[in-house]
Amino acid sequence: MMIPSLSYLAFAFVLVIFGTRNGRALLFGHSLELIRSSVLHIPYPLRRRMFAILLNTPLPFAKRILDFASKPQGKQKGWIHNVQKSAFTAHWIGPGVATLTLDAIENAASDLDLIIMYCHGGGFTVGNSTMYMPSFMLMVDRMRQQHGINARILSVEYPLALESPYPKAQEACFSTYQYLVHELSISPSRILLAGDSAGGWLVITTLLTLLEQRTQRHQESLPPLPSPAGCVMISPWVALHSGSPTYKSNLGQDVVTQWQLDRHVSYYLPDSNKLDSDQRHEFLMRPSLSPVYATFTDISCPLLVTYSDCEVLQFDILRFIDNLRRDKVKTDVLCRPDQSHIWVIEPSFASTPGIWKEDLEKVVDWMVKRVAN
Repeated sequence: MMIPSLSYLAFAFVLVIFGTRNGRALLFGHSLELIRSSVLHIPYPLRRRMFAILLNTPLPFAKRILDFASKPQGKQKGWIHNVQKSAFTAHWIGPGVATLTLDAIENAASDLDLIIMYCHGGGFTVGNSTMYMPSFMLMVDRMRQQHGINARILSVEYPLALESPYPKAQEACFSTYQYLVHELSISPSRILLAGDSAGGWLVITTLLTLLEQRTQRHQESLPPLPSPAGCVMISPWVALHSGSPTYKSNLGQDVVTQWQLDRHVSYYLPDSNKLDSDQRHEFLMRPSLSPVYATFTDISCPLLVTYSDCEVLQFDILRFIDNLRRDKVKTDVLCRPDQSHIWVIEPSFASTPGIWKEDLEKVVDWMVKRVAN
């Protein structure tokens, strides 16, 4: 038998890779992983600047790039299962869920030790529910391997402000929590809410809505919705108005800019665009829109808030922490110097992969304590 020449083998390899759907998918996946790993080798100041430029591009373009860069690949795909309900869309995330039916996933939910309902960031205008798969997989694996906790994540695919402005995202997150408690009969003592940036806003406003539910007429016929076991807010955006001093003092040290934030608000709250500057500022200071000004005395579950001293949101986050403690809310804080916005959940925003992993593991360990008590 004649042994094929190297040129023949090379031709066959190219034909398989480029000439078949599976081959192209394999090539795309490897190329994307190579790009992701290469980005982490770019010096941190330059990498931070690159992401700031990307986030300043037109929103439809920024959304496409972020969706492309975070598209699940390889093993990640086996961890994702879509759930589509009339009031919300989300993804169940856990090992092997892609091969299960939704009924099987929902029936098994009551046997889980912990469910993390996650709200992704992106200024309400970009991002998606599976954009943090490396972090999600680390979280679930650490809970099982280090703590013996069987956990899954339900990440909310809330409607984005480019098509669905306020309050659509907030309503979707509240409906997702209702789904867990009312439809799946999960005890709130085994549910944690978590989110980053605008997702942190959605976490705290969902929690405040839970506290107000009995005063809302459309909620009167529903059984009560107790608070979750705890909430994690990663670099939360808690003041939607402009003007905080760290918007200027930390400019250039973060991937976020005031211009970006103002643009997100203009899409999320289009009615604010019709107001003059003073009226707009007063409008955005409402506690329902800037929860840093809310009253937190009725919050009974513990909170974890993360921030860095380089974030443009630092000033507002510190005020938020102070006000939580003023109202006697059990509040833990994770602060790391010289990091960018949401470095805890997005490894490319951290100065090193080791810092991302170390701090995310601290968040996981905090979560475990909430359900182990």
